[in-house]
Amino acid sequence: MWEFVDYQKEIGNKIVEILQELGWAYLVAEERTRKSGMALWACERIAYKNYLIICPSKAIPGWKDHLKNLPLTKNYDIVSMDSLHTVDGDKYDMVILDEAHNFGSTARTKKKGAKRATMSERIKLGRQVMRNKPIIFISATPSAQGYYMLYNQINMCTWSPWRKYTTFYKWFEHYGIPEIVYTKQGPRTIRTKTKDDLVLADVERGFIKYTRAQLGFTQEPTDKLHYLEPPEVFKQMYNTLQRNKVLEIDNHVILADSDMSLRTKLHQLEGATIKYIPESETYHVSLLLKSIAFKAQWILDTFGDSDKLVIMHEYQAEAELLREFFPKAMILQGSAYAEGVDLSHMDTLVVYSMSFRTVKYIQRRARQCGLYREDPIVVHYPLVKGAISDQVYKTVAENRENYNSKYYEEIYL
Repeated sequence: MWEFVDYQKEIGNKIVEILQELGWAYLVAEERTRKSGMALWACERIAYKNYLIICPSKAIPGWKDHLKNLPLTKNYDIVSMDSLHTVDGDKYDMVILDEAHNFGSTARTKKKGAKRATMSERIKLGRQVMRNKPIIFISATPSAQGYYMLYNQINMCTWSPWRKYTTFYKWFEHYGIPEIVYTKQGPRTIRTKTKDDLVLADVERGFIKYTRAQLGFTQEPTDKLHYLEPPEVFKQMYNTLQRNKVLEIDNHVILADSDMSLRTKLHQLEGATIKYIPESETYHVSLLLKSIAFKAQWILDTFGDSDKLVIMHEYQAEAELLREFFPKAMILQGSAYAEGVDLSHMDTLVVYSMSFRTVKYIQRRARQCGLYREDPIVVHYPLVKGAISDQVYKTVAENRENYNSKYYEEIYL
């Protein structure tokens, strides 16, 4: 049986105070600080009986561990963010919305046949389920891309200070600073820059913020960059695809027919996989290019293969390739496992390929943090100087911005 630690009780009590004042509270504590326990302590102090926990599917096992092992007296149900359509919100008195930043982006489209709801559908369902209920929001990165991300999150709550703004666009007219960018399709309005002081004046009272250092953690992650020299055959492939927007490998034609497609395929190529569409088919197939898997070979030569090694990758095919090199190591899809997974018992973390999103960079590198960890935390990044991996790291890690076309440089290796 677990016990609540003192700082979880202290912060949980603060959550209760803010909930009683505002109807919502936002717990912003860094990754691996046991935020779940803070929220549960608060729930145990409130005169409600039935609670709903909404979280990413990968975080459900962690929540189940908390519910099983902590001394709790209330009723708690857990549901994935992508299963809100199955929930009868009337059954619950209050909601914990874990990793709430997942409701923060603007609407996205859904690929044909995809099971996940679009962002707009998720937000609509979330508001229905959470209507007239106090909410504890939880995230280490509520606004990693900017304060514009807060609108859809806070407006999950019936008592949001922004409830009079029924759409993001109406809200942005008051709080935002529109920017015009010019693309091949013409001018486009970007709505990500905000009048930060106005935004914070409305919501900062509801935020409870803590760092790991404030809570007694002694080990913080540091990045170690390793610039690798790729083989000539890789350089030829990379440069040809970049120059011609088309590449032929083993009689398969890889076409990069847009700026985004080019960046993605160059990124895949660095990881020794690449997608193409076979003749007479509409779906993609990934080639596993072991002959240019210099990153995987470097990891094997440097760290070996052990059950204390974690390798995080971005693309699905990379997992298949990496398992051929590393039968013992833990191979994780970095975006799916950026949240809710405890790697504090692991010795070495290598990020094989990075996400283009800043929030995933922040979340991934903190997975080894633990209150009682004594060993230093070093996150390793194998990069190629000037190539996509180098550009992505500088953008998302150093500039803390999402990687997109304005950061892409046509650098030949």
